Parts: sequence; structure tokens; C-alpha cells
Amino acid sequence: MTIFLDVLLVLAAICVAATQWASLGASGPESKIPLALMAVPPLVLVAVALAVAMVRGSFSWIPGGFLLECGAWIGILASMWTLMAVSADRDSGVWRLPAAVSVYLLLAVCVVAIHGFAWMPSGSLLRIPVAAFLGLMATGGWATGAAAVWGITVKGPEENRRAVQQIKLSEARYEFDHIEENAPIWRYLNFIDSEEPSVSRRARNRVTDWPNRDQVLIPEMGSWFFEVASYIANVHPNPKAKLGDPFGVRLGQYLEEWKPFFLPPLREQPKKGLEDFIRAAERFERAGVDLDAPLQAWHDFLKSDPRLEPYAQRIEAILGSSHRAMAAAK
Repeated sequence: MTIFLDVLLVLAAICVAATQWASLGASGPESKIPLALMAVPPLVLVAVALAVAMVRGSFSWIPGGFLLECGAWIGILASMWTLMAVSADRDSGVWRLPAAVSVYLLLAVCVVAIHGFAWMPSGSLLRIPVAAFLGLMATGGWATGAAAVWGITVKGPEENRRAVQQIKLSEARYEFDHIEENAPIWRYLNFIDSEEPSVSRRARNRVTDWPNRDQVLIPEMGSWFFEVASYIANVHPNPKAKLGDPFGVRLGQYLEEWKPFFLPPLREQPKKGLEDFIRAAERFERAGVDLDAPLQAWHDFLKSDPRLEPYAQRIEAILGSSHRAMAAAK
């Protein structure tokens, strides 16, 4: 039986050599699948050989019993797969040759382990490096597996998120750079909150420098109220009553349109919209614009929902300031 297991390992070594030889041939996407398939036979041969040897007691010297023997078996196979992958990858650089040599060294050590140290004297120091090497391979295999799981579940999604974000930023730059020369102001309003800083800055400057800006912004409150409110709240140099009065009318109309968006769970867009509405109302209030009627309606609605209580309190503060200003004027 031991000779049979030795033959399996020799065949595995031949398959590994064939895989490494094939990796020296054509490169490119078309070669990856065949190489992956060629790596399966040596892995299966080693798995069978080590499993049979484990059942025969060749790994009984491993402390912890059969459970740890199975763990070592899995780890050794994982390390062998990793070493074959690195040795067959042209992009592995200086690690390619050490990985290739390590595969054959692993097979040789497996031969020693399969024979169960029977041919070694009980006090032979050779047992120590053999056991240490197999332990290193088993531990490395589990570490590689853990790293792979982490890469798939944590690192992979994060890298994908960053890649998608970069694509969005590139698309924003491209779209902004290709706005037609005589485009209406709403084309630029659409970019004032862009996540691409350069696009956001250029869009805000373009709207700010627009001829008759406030007069042009008033009709845009119909379809682009969210963007106009954001501009008034965060960018406009000095909002006055010319914008405040139509803003108040549209703010009252917007309440009914936006109520469905405040159903649980509260999404980010309504939060951002509320922040901009309230900040714009604060700026208009300081400019002496009377927005009490629409703000009172928003306050009553927001106060009815505990999740929105902080926003209701901010509106209440604006209303209080407005009432104090009117009392002082009288």
C-alpha cells in the first residue's frame, strides 16, 4: 500500500511539472482555465494519498488526534494549491521560482510522512524539520484560506465600491465637461452637489456668475427645487426677498409631494433635502423674508414623527426668531 501511495505522489509531481511547463506557453485570458484544470489532478492525487495515509495512522504523530490530522490535511492541500497557482503565474515575479521548488519539496516531505518516520531512528533530528515543514504548510494553508475569505467578504466589496466610485467621478467630470455652451442653468444646478470636488466647485461658480441669476432661478424651482434649495442654502452669496417669496410658495407645495419619502426607513435624500430647506429658510429669515406659513406647516408635520423631531425644533427656532423680529419692529 505504501508503494501505491508513493506512486500517487510521483504522478502528482509529474502533473505539477506539466502544469508549470504549460504556464511557460501562451499567456492571456485563454490560458487561465486550462491551467486551472491542470492543477486539479495533482491536488486530487495528493489528497487521496494523504487521506489513505492518515487512515493508516501515518499521521498519528500529530498531537490532537484525528480532528487535527484532518485540519492539517486541509491546510496542506490549500498550501499546495496556492504554491501551484503562484508558480504558474507569470506576474508572481521573484516568488515564482521559490513557489515551484516548494511544491516539489512539499511532495517529498509528504513521502516521508506517508512512511510514518518508520525508517528514521526514534531520536533522529530529521523528524523535527519534516514535522515543522508540514506544520508550516498546514498553518499557511489555513491562513491563505482565511485571507481569501476576508478578501471576498470584506476587501473585495470595498475595492468594488471604490472602483464604482471612481467610475462615477470620472463620469461626472466627462458629463460636466461636455455640457453644451448655451445650456440652461438647471444643467449646472444638477452638478452643484457632485461628489467630484472640481465639478461641484465649477458648477457652483458657473451658477453664481449667471446673468440675472435670481430671476433665472425662480422658474427652475418648479422642476429643480431640491437643487435650487441646495444652492441657496450652501452657495448663494446673499439671498433676498426676490428669491424668498417664490421659495416660500414652492416650499409649501413641496410638503405634500415629499410626505411619502418620510415613511420608514428614512432615506438619505429626504435628510439632505430637509437640511437644505431649513438652512435656506434660516438665511431668508436673516434677510427679513417672511416664511412663517410654509414653515409652520412643515413644523406641524415633522413634529408628529419622533424621528423628525430635531428638524421640527430647528424650524421652531426659525419661527421664534421671526416672531421676535416682528415684535421688535412693532
